[in-house]
Amino acid sequence: MMKNFFLSLCLVFIFAVLAISPLAAKEVCGRYFYGDYEGDGIPNYVTYQQYDQTVPAEWRQTLPAFSGSDTDLDEVFESAYTVSWEGSMATRFYDYNNNGVVDPGFAQDSLYYYDTQPMGLLNPEDRETYVLESDRWADGVIDEVFVSEHDVENFLITRTTDNNNDGSIDRVEVRELDPEHPGYYSRVRIDIGNNGSWDSITTYVWNETNDGYTEYEDNNGDGSMGVGDDTIVIELNEQGKILQRVLDEDSDGIIEKRTTYEREGLVQRGYSDDGDDGTVDLITELHFLEEDPSLMDFSASYDPVTGMELDRYSNEYEFCPTLCGNDSVEGDEVCDGSDLGGETCQSQGFVSGELACQTSCEAFDVSNCQSQGEVLVEETDQTQNQDKVPEPSASQAKGSSCALSALSVLPNTGFSFFLACFVWSLVLVVRLFNF
Repeated sequence: MMKNFFLSLCLVFIFAVLAISPLAAKEVCGRYFYGDYEGDGIPNYVTYQQYDQTVPAEWRQTLPAFSGSDTDLDEVFESAYTVSWEGSMATRFYDYNNNGVVDPGFAQDSLYYYDTQPMGLLNPEDRETYVLESDRWADGVIDEVFVSEHDVENFLITRTTDNNNDGSIDRVEVRELDPEHPGYYSRVRIDIGNNGSWDSITTYVWNETNDGYTEYEDNNGDGSMGVGDDTIVIELNEQGKILQRVLDEDSDGIIEKRTTYEREGLVQRGYSDDGDDGTVDLITELHFLEEDPSLMDFSASYDPVTGMELDRYSNEYEFCPTLCGNDSVEGDEVCDGSDLGGETCQSQGFVSGELACQTSCEAFDVSNCQSQGEVLVEETDQTQNQDKVPEPSASQAKGSSCALSALSVLPNTGFSFFLACFVWSLVLVVRLFNF
């Protein structure tokens, strides 16, 4: 039973890493997670997490506003932690007896300080760039310092740990990103004692058809593959999802486990074959929500012979109310209706016009904004229109001709001069108003 339990957990982890896409279609404000590791339909524990939508998306679920564990299903959280933010700094308060107080000196209560924008690094919103300081006794003394730095230009993530905060580095981990395969590493090296030699080296080598890779885990860092060193072959489909995972535990050419995966609608299945003898020993399923296929409904493991359910881990989500459309910028919204956050066409790089918000609240609508070139063209057109003398219409020209003819036959007297002026004025009125 314990073997199946741990095996199913491994499969669930693999599914979660390689099969589940990030939350996208719906914003989740809270999540209940029920664990039934006996497969009897009765959860053994439940955890609840509440997410703060004002927190940057890359940290929202890593550092939930609240997380509590109910281990005996009495609707009381036996342990809990909360996270508060101040600028780029997040503090996690662990209250393991859930008495509402982080007790100094209590063996399990502790404080963790995350600085998510340290040292002015290249990308301050990069989830791989942060500093974590741990006050394990909640006594105001930092006991451990962990630093993760992402060198974007050189595709490196370096993590260092100072276990007792004495200024010396006790552990170094270097992760080399693969620029040709975004989201994957090319090599991971770990120096546990910071003694100048690598204690483990994991290398990832892609195949010639680029539809899979081999993971070489040199667990003693001696540069060779032998006893205790695992070789794992991963095969991917066209969408980059895992199709098969083959494990050779001692890199001796003998396969200890082969797991194949398939997706059918909202269900993804994994078939585990221990010993690679062609017999399925465990079936694991992931079920996704119909209203949002990026969210997992539940996972379960089954005995392939009896079909009996061995365990089940399920989610219950609290979806956020729709924020876009209420004329108030909230969460990740750039703008919302009439609320433009103080932005104008000028602040967006234009010289004039009326800025608006797209209906998605994700970007501004600049269709009515004008650039410098557009304004110059419009002003030139207006100036040319003002300077242009309008051509008289046919009726205007005819009226003018008739008036001049009449004047030419009148005697040169004072009355005739007055009459000529009157007639000429009428002609001007006709031309002006286009009668």
